[in-house]
Amino acid sequence: MIEISAVKFKQLTKYDISKYFDDVSDFFKTGYPAIVSFYNGRTNSVKTEYIDKHNFLLKESEKISEQFKNNNQKFITVDFWELFEFFEDIRTKLQTISKLSKYLRSSRTDYNFSTGFAHPYTTSNEQTLEQISSNILNDKDSDNDWLKISMSNDLTEVEYDIDGGEDIILYREKFAQNFVTSVIDNMVGEKIYGLDIQRKLEFSNDDLKVLPYKETVFQTVEILSNLRKGDIPEFSYIGVNQKLYVGSNIANLAYSALIRELNRVFQTDNLFINFKVLEIKIEQDTYILKFQVETKYKMLIESTTVVK
Repeated sequence: MIEISAVKFKQLTKYDISKYFDDVSDFFKTGYPAIVSFYNGRTNSVKTEYIDKHNFLLKESEKISEQFKNNNQKFITVDFWELFEFFEDIRTKLQTISKLSKYLRSSRTDYNFSTGFAHPYTTSNEQTLEQISSNILNDKDSDNDWLKISMSNDLTEVEYDIDGGEDIILYREKFAQNFVTSVIDNMVGEKIYGLDIQRKLEFSNDDLKVLPYKETVFQTVEILSNLRKGDIPEFSYIGVNQKLYVGSNIANLAYSALIRELNRVFQTDNLFINFKVLEIKIEQDTYILKFQVETKYKMLIESTTVVK
């Protein structure tokens, strides 16, 4: 059906959409897997021909869209709209590739970046690239690995100043196989925290208010620490089972079970690591837990939760 409609489309518009479909098919067999491999860190480059082909197909999709718009009065049978739906699906997939680095949670925001989790860093006074490689990134072969820092930041020996204050980008390879999957964005700096709508709904600039990166983390910690079993119907096993603790006396309270349940809650979001309960207090029928939890990038959060 699509083949016949494509022939009729060419007769009416003089545009050979069948050739376009063939070009798209070839690209998804060769170029698309190469781009995915690059953003996943399995390869270090993408052939220019694949990048050019993707850009060409996107531009052609705009031309075809105009053909559908300008000739809509001629498309009087349903098969043309089936053809249009098929074309729109292809166009959407091509547009998605333009943001593929975000969907794959890659630190590579374009075709020049390296693998790993990227974060900004400002050099200290008399700090060499070898020292950064050894002390900051914990590279095993810092005598040679410092070259990666230099190359990824386009630094020449003349440009690099050991007086400090140089703004560079570092890549932590240890996150390459353990990205934060709760966020759809490039793994660069604070973007690893993600963005979220404010829990107390408010409007700002004619839209729902969105929290900044760090505030999003604090809100997430608050939500997770107060999660109770049954709060999420699809995952009823996640959360603290307060029925086991409310009304219990000190002798019967299973501290280890309570800590284990909270730890399991934070493990559902792989932004967080090293959950630790610091203190448990009992006030009448209420249990107050003070805890700390780290993120995979720069934040150590102390907070409390109440079981009552």
